[in-house]
Parts: sequence; structure tokens; C-alpha cells
Amino acid sequence: MTPKAEKQLTKTESMHRAGNQQMGRPPHWRSMGRQLRLAWCSFLCCGILAGCDAPSAPHRLDNVVAVESSPERVAMKDLQEDEVETSPRSEDESEETETEAKETAPSAKRILLGEPGHRYPLLQDIPAGDLPDKPALMVHPRDDDRLELRIPLEAGEVVWGFGPRYEAFNMRASQIESWAKDAWNDMSSSYFAVPFYISSRGYGLFINSSGKVEFDIGAAQSNELSIVIPEPGVELITFQGNPAEISRAYTELVGRPAAAPAWIFRPWMSRNSYLSAYEVNRVLRRMEELGMPVGVVVLEAWAEELHNFRFERRRYPNPITWIRQLKRAGVHVVCWITPSVLPGTEAHEQARERGYLVLEEDGSEHIVRWLEHGRKIDFRIPDARDWWRDLQKPLVEMGISGIKTDGGEHMPDPFFHNKHPYYYQRASLDAFRESAREGITFSRSGNPRTAGLGAVWAGDQQAKWSRLAGVVRAGLSAAVSGYPLWGHDIGGYSGVPTKDLYIRWLQFGAFSPIMQFHGEQPREPWRYDRETLEVAQFYFTVRERLLPFLEQWGEQAVADGTPIIRPLPWHFPNDPDTYGIDDQFMLGPDLLVAPMVEPQSERSIYLPDGEWIDLWSGASHTGPVHRTHTAELLEIPVFARAEAYADYRDLFSDAPHKPAPAPIAVEAVAPQDARDIVPDRMYLRGTESIDLTYRITNNTDEPAHISVRLAPAAGIAVSPRQLVRFPLAPGTNREITFTVNATPHHTPGTYPLTLEVRRGGRDVPAPTLDLVLSPSWKVLGLFDGGVASEQELDDEPVDIEASHEDRDGKRITWKDVPSEAMRPDGLIDLADIVGDDDYSTSYVYTTIFSRWPRRVQIRTGSGDAMTIWINGREVLHHPVHRNPEQGEDIIEPVLIGGLNHVLVRISRDIAPHQFYFRIN
Repeated sequence: MTPKAEKQLTKTESMHRAGNQQMGRPPHWRSMGRQLRLAWCSFLCCGILAGCDAPSAPHRLDNVVAVESSPERVAMKDLQEDEVETSPRSEDESEETETEAKETAPSAKRILLGEPGHRYPLLQDIPAGDLPDKPALMVHPRDDDRLELRIPLEAGEVVWGFGPRYEAFNMRASQIESWAKDAWNDMSSSYFAVPFYISSRGYGLFINSSGKVEFDIGAAQSNELSIVIPEPGVELITFQGNPAEISRAYTELVGRPAAAPAWIFRPWMSRNSYLSAYEVNRVLRRMEELGMPVGVVVLEAWAEELHNFRFERRRYPNPITWIRQLKRAGVHVVCWITPSVLPGTEAHEQARERGYLVLEEDGSEHIVRWLEHGRKIDFRIPDARDWWRDLQKPLVEMGISGIKTDGGEHMPDPFFHNKHPYYYQRASLDAFRESAREGITFSRSGNPRTAGLGAVWAGDQQAKWSRLAGVVRAGLSAAVSGYPLWGHDIGGYSGVPTKDLYIRWLQFGAFSPIMQFHGEQPREPWRYDRETLEVAQFYFTVRERLLPFLEQWGEQAVADGTPIIRPLPWHFPNDPDTYGIDDQFMLGPDLLVAPMVEPQSERSIYLPDGEWIDLWSGASHTGPVHRTHTAELLEIPVFARAEAYADYRDLFSDAPHKPAPAPIAVEAVAPQDARDIVPDRMYLRGTESIDLTYRITNNTDEPAHISVRLAPAAGIAVSPRQLVRFPLAPGTNREITFTVNATPHHTPGTYPLTLEVRRGGRDVPAPTLDLVLSPSWKVLGLFDGGVASEQELDDEPVDIEASHEDRDGKRITWKDVPSEAMRPDGLIDLADIVGDDDYSTSYVYTTIFSRWPRRVQIRTGSGDAMTIWINGREVLHHPVHRNPEQGEDIIEPVLIGGLNHVLVRISRDIAPHQFYFRIN
């Protein structure tokens, strides 16, 4: 599979196989561990810890005098020490921020236990001091060259932090590792390695170790927090204060986002993947027409190869002009990258020649299992970081506004693994800085230092209710851990979200710092029904009204570390009832938001002390109070502090109103598609039948006599054919099911099915369904050459008995397309029949009989380019790059009386081998 197809076609499969790839300990790990252990024993024996009986005995550190550490030393093969970062306060790191060094927050205290080996470089030098009263640390040196810290946990004590976490906001009773992992729907791990937490007892602790730090937060021993450091020495930073004070002091130490440009708060559109400028323009144009303007578009399959940072010119023929046009229209471009390269590419050759690849112990190139065995750039090497940065500068000069720095979790060095995301992302940000251009990074993985870079997102989640709840929790823990510019994939990354889940996720997205639509499948709102589209249009308006506030809060986040989403303890640190709430948050200082994270319309809400105004009803509530709240599908519960109500009173004005139920209501209830919607257009596959179920409800206070009949259309058989009569009591409903199928030798076309409902002698409004009968197809392929290639079969009469030579020199013949190759929405998937290799062409052929000459409408669409001939005459030629879109290409040819021959050419570069075809 070609590099350009990797992200589009194999990301899901690759990420399922992704794992923690550790090469094991460096060659001199054992000797280094012994040296550090001896230093630790010497440290104990020198009387710094009073009452020491044996190295393995626990020690309380109440009055420890910290000692300075020696410079950090990174064990690496085939690299000299002066080629890597050798000190946590190195000259290289002194240039990492444009912010002048500030005095350390008074609450921050630094202590060294032994000689720390691997640390994150910090923005400030904190003077060594005595350990404060909180926390009371018990130190246990271990025989395996590791150090264990034990901290008592009080009854009711709550622990927050550790970077974005999905399993809980209050991490009490959890066991976790501080290890940047390709989480892929794993609710118990994280893409972020952040060994920092805040306790409700009024202290925070940052374990400044870049290795895999293990935390047991009262799981094994309910009254004890255990921390295992992967070395015999460690640097600790303690903080005192409430959660807001601690979090601000922590971000002053590790960094705050470089910038929060106003445009990042406008809605983002993304997909895995848009395939061309043509397709992006199509989506943006439709979003604008529907009243949902976009501020950012993310390109994933945009480059020639992974990675030369050049646009693929067939799909993006004039990227500089195009990017400028988008920016003039208020749309910024963010380009996706990964920190590895594929063998045989230009970047791979350069990296190999210059020694910039991660190597195994035997000298072979380390293979990254994500993205089909890519090779890892070694960001431990400063020259490699500069080379990677410079590769991106031409892209920055073209006018892009951001880099989506995906991946970053795959690094085999056990002490650089967690550091790696920082240097990888920093190289992209430096490309903007050195080009004097405004730009951001948008990242999936992180460590403490990445808090000082750009924006982040919640990673790859399945379209499930449990994942929505987990993403909300991740947003809260991200906030207290230094990541204010945070977003998520509305609807989830993989799978198809149901209508209700999509709407609830969209609502949460509208109240998140970054509002991003993204997924393996399309996430545009028009993919659902009219109600979903109306809800989406409304929340785009809500987002527009929030923009001035979001911009202000973004500036504050950059200035002092105050996040945009704030867990309730941030503003109510003295209210224990807020400590465990993981499904509510403050947006800014005055809005309390309670997303609906379960498929019910009711949820429990806690309003802290003060007066709160329901922005939907205008009702006032006095806190503290727990209450049950009902929110219909349109609504997300939001309350404003009474003193700030005037600023937000119109936030939900002009909300669409659900119409009052009809006296006799008729609705289609089955069959439902993957989105839990009964579509208004259905496709019959061959001789298969479809059961259509309608629900008739009597909303009056009188009995009704109902008659129902599904009027058949030509070519459609309906059962039962007769009129169905029944009484319907007040306030009750009844469901009626009809079975429909195509008659033999049906004529392809679109046939309306009308449900005739009468109450007494009066007609009752009822839905109409379009039933599509598709032609029987044959397929031939694959031939060499994709979009714009020349093919011998073009515009030639079809001989279905003839054989042809395919791209591999094999003889092939026409194959029948089985009915099961058509999906319920009419998508015909040819990949399983003739394959889906890139840069290839295939043909599909059918005949359509017409009793007389007539003009028809054909609505079609395919992956990448499509050409159609009818009776030897070209009626459509669309040589573009795109994903298949239902009804995108519309033509109105004239069929002759008799048999009509339809030949379709589908030429693809990397698009899926699929197409739609419907005749009206």
C-alpha cells in the first residue's frame, strides 16, 4: 500500500495492532543503576535521613535537606553524550520559551532524593528546600534499582490530575502508569504521561521523572498512595494551596500554551480523510450554505509521501493559492503529520544517511507498528529536530496555520519515550516561530512540558456512550494538568454514532475549547436527518455567541494557566460535594455546563453555593443543591451565575421548537439504519424484502377509527395489500408492518411509497418513502492507472464474454456484482470483488430497459474520478479526487426505447473502491 493511502485506509487496523514498543534497557543500564543505588545508599548513610537502620526500611522525610543533583545522563547506543540533551537546565532548553524567567511561586518546593537520573527540563530553577508537612512521604529504596514513595491517604481524600484520563476524574482507588501510550479506546491508559496530581488535602505533587512512574492511589491499600520511580533517585516538586493555585504554579513551572489565536475557537471540520481541495471545497461550501460556517479544516491525506511536506499536486493542484483563498474566507488549514517515515521515501533516505533514525541494538532500523512499519525519527538528536523543523518551513511559508502532530507515543527508549512528544511537537512549532508566522500544533500525546506548546485532543474514541462520558472526564483532568486548549472528535473517531449520541457529543463540543468534527467516517451534520441538522445549525449559532468569551478565556490561559474548562473544585475548593463530580464543569468563571452523557433525558445536577439561572427556562435556583434535571434532545443543561446572567441570557435564544404532536400522529419506526434513523430512502437488494413499520398514535381524548394502506408502486409488491382497520383509544398507539419487495424483471428506478391513513372519512398526514430499485451490475478490473490515465476500454462497446489483461498481466473477465455488495444506503462496494489497489481503474456495466424514449435523472458518485457512457455517448466526465458521496454527480440523459447500455469507469488514486447509482 502506498504511503499516501496509509492514513486513509489502514489507520484503524494499524492502531489496533499498536503497542508499547520498548527495546529494553540500554546496554549499561545495570551498571548505571548500581552506581545510582550506591549513591542513594551513601545518601542514606550520611545521616541525612535520621534513624536509618537498613536501605530497605521505610523512612519518613520530615526534615530532609535536599542536595543538588549531577547533570542528567541519557544512556544511548551509538551517540556521544554531547549529541543529546545532557542537563535538565541545558543551553538548548534555555531557548524553549520566549517568556522571561519568573520568580518561583511561593508554594512550590523542590526536594531531591538521591541523584535523579532522568528529568524533564523545567522553566525555572527552584531552590532546594525542606519537605513541607504535606505530603508526608515514606521512602522505600527497592532491590530492583527503583524507589518507592508512600503517602498516607485520608478518608474522603480525592486525587485529580495525571493528564487527560478517561476512567475517572477522581483517581482514588486507581492504578495507573505515567506512560504515553497509543490508548486506542483503552479507558485505563492515556496518550499523556503526566506524573502530577492535586490532592483535596491542599497539596500537589510533581514527580519529575521521564520514566514509567507507577501510581497506586489507594487501590492496593485504601489508605495509602504508592509511587514507584523507575530509578533509585528522583526530583520532587511539591505545591501548597487550592486546585487553582496549585495548577497555576505547576504550569508556571512546566509551561503554558504558546498562543491561543482567536481562529482556533471557530468550528473545525476534519475526516480520515478528505482527499483533495475539491472535496474540502465541497464540504465547506455546503456547510456555509446550511448556515454552519467553519474556521478550520484539517487535512490528513494531503502529502506526496510520509514525509516530504509537499502537497500532492494531482489532488491539490495549486495549494498556495488555495490556502490563501481559504484564509481570506476565514478558514485556516491544519496539516496532519506523524513522527515516522516510510522506507523508500525521500525523508527516509535523508534520515538514514544522516543517522537520524532510531536503531535497534543490532543496528537495524527500529520499526514502528503504527502506520504499517514506519521508521522512527530519533528526536533525541538535536540535529534531527532541526532537520525535521526545516522540512516544515516551506509548508509554513505556503500559509498553513497549524500542524496536527499525530502519534508521538511510539519511542523505544525507556527514558526518552515520554519526553519524545515534546521534541516532536516542538520542532513543528519552531517551524512557525523561525518563519515569523502564527501557527499552532494540535497533538494527541504529551508529557508535562507539552503543556507549554499548543492545542491537544482526546485521541481515538469509539462512537459509544461510555466513550463520551470518558472524554468529558478527560477534559476535566486535562484542565487541571495544564492543557487548556483541548478538544475531541465529535461523534467519536471510529464507528457510526447514533443520532442521539451524535447530538449529545455535538452539544459537548460546542461548549469545549476546540469544537472539532472528525472521524473515520464522515461527521458532517447533514449525514443524519432534518432534526439533527436543525440542532447542529442551532449549536453553531451558540458557538458563534460564545466566541468572544472563548477568546478572552484563551488569552487568560496563556497568561496565567487558568483553563477554559474548569472542574467544579477549581472554583469551589471548599465544597467537598464538588470533588467527585466528573460530568459537570465550569466554562469560564460563570457558566456551569452538565453534558448529557447517557441515553436518557434525565440526569442529576449539582449546583454549588450561589444563585444559578437556567439558561433554557430562566428559572432561578439557590445552591448548594442536588437536583434532577430533564433535558430533551435539543438541550444541554447550562446554568449561569445570577450576577453574570445578563452576559449569557440570549445564548439559547432562537432555539428551534419541536412542533406540537398531531392529533393522529404517523411515523416510520423501522427499519432503522446504523444511526438509529429510519431513512426516507431505502434500497432493495435483488429479491430481498424490506419490512416497513409505522406507528400510529392517538393524541386526542377521543377514540379514533383508523384505516391504513400502503399504496403499491409499479414494480413493487406490498403485503398485506388490503386495507387495515382498527380502533385506537385515546393516548394509545399501534404499529403496523408492511413487507415490500421487487417484482421479477423490475425496471430500475426510484418509486415513492405512500402510506394512506384515514381517520373516519378524513386523510391523516403520513410519511412518504422512496424505494430504490437498482440495476444488476457487472464489474471488470483492476487496470493499471488511476485518475486521468488512458485506458483501452474507454468508449468501447462492451463484450461481456471477452477477456482482458489486468494490471498484473492476468486474463480477467466480467464478474457479477452480488446483491450483498450493496449496503443499505445504496453504496456499492467493489473492493471485495476485484480489489482496491491504489492508482487503478475498473469498469461497471449494466443494461436498462425503457418502454419508450424518456429523460431520466441519474444521481451518482464514486471514489475519485467517474466517467459514464450511455449507449456509447459520454454523459459524465468528472476527473476529481474525492470520497464517494451519495448523489454528488447529477445528470439527466435521455434513454432510448428498448435496451440501454450503461458503462461506468471508476479511476482511483487512493479513494475507496465504491460508488453510488440511483435513477429517478
